[in-house]
Amino acid sequence: MKLFCYSFLALLVSLKLHSQSCKELDRKQFFTSIKFGNKIPSALLNCSGSKAVSYAGSATLRIQFDSLTPACKKKYADLFTFQGLSFSFSQLSTNQEGQLMLAEMYSFFDDDRSDDSIIYSPPSNFIRLSAKLESLYGKPTYLQFPTKTDSLFIKVKGMEQVIKWGCNNYDLYVRIRYGSRDKMLNVILLQIRSRNFDVPLEVQSQ
Repeated sequence: MKLFCYSFLALLVSLKLHSQSCKELDRKQFFTSIKFGNKIPSALLNCSGSKAVSYAGSATLRIQFDSLTPACKKKYADLFTFQGLSFSFSQLSTNQEGQLMLAEMYSFFDDDRSDDSIIYSPPSNFIRLSAKLESLYGKPTYLQFPTKTDSLFIKVKGMEQVIKWGCNNYDLYVRIRYGSRDKMLNVILLQIRSRNFDVPLEVQSQ
């Protein structure tokens, strides 16, 4: 009986450690320079020199970090940094009411591999980020790993891995494609989506 109790307690501890923690994710404030539900800051539009592209009533603003002025880089640094990992591009999207609903960060990279070598594991920065997010928010709700077929074409198309957490307020999604000889195919992408604003208000109220 005592052994059963210890085993049951160990199971509970394991579940607590590895299940998703929506309480932590849903109360997280990811940015200080922007706020989900607000409009894209006019100051960001001005200092970035970029224009939001509209489609079907929503708008998307794409910004390259290197194109920003020093003052703009400092003010909006949190749009290009996440858990100590720096990104080259940031993209903000609104719903049809003009409210921010999605923030994305991404970078292209070179694997720095020799011609004869093949690296099947993702870069160390992705591994560290995954481990950090799992320590904060628990086990992901969705995982996608490369297939054996992917490995046959790794130097051409690269290999893809995806992790995702989904709760009441936020979806947190990280995707990486790596291993290709073409740098523009190797990309690490982070998405933070606010479920409270991912559809127009008139649709939410129906």
